[in-house]
Amino acid sequence: MAAPKKKSLIDAVAPSTPASLPESKEQSVLALSSTKKRPPSRKGKSFVGGYFDPAAAKELKKLAIDLDISQEAAIAQALNMLLASHGKPPVF
Repeated sequence: MAAPKKKSLIDAVAPSTPASLPESKEQSVLALSSTKKRPPSRKGKSFVGGYFDPAAAKELKKLAIDLDISQEAAIAQALNMLLASHGKPPVF
């Protein structure tokens, strides 16, 4: 009796039905973002950030340590001060 033919590795890992490709870049971003899991602490919040010189990041870290607060709290305080200087209400 002959042994049944084994599947190739490619056949074994290939999906049984081809996945449809998103029609646009926006749809692919939405599909990707909906699959990411966020911690409950980040639910309903948005990321606010930027790229700065390493020296600026180092000073922020030092200041946060000196004040015994998180870097996020230091940035929130700075944003409130910026908004106040332009006559806007604080958001934190």
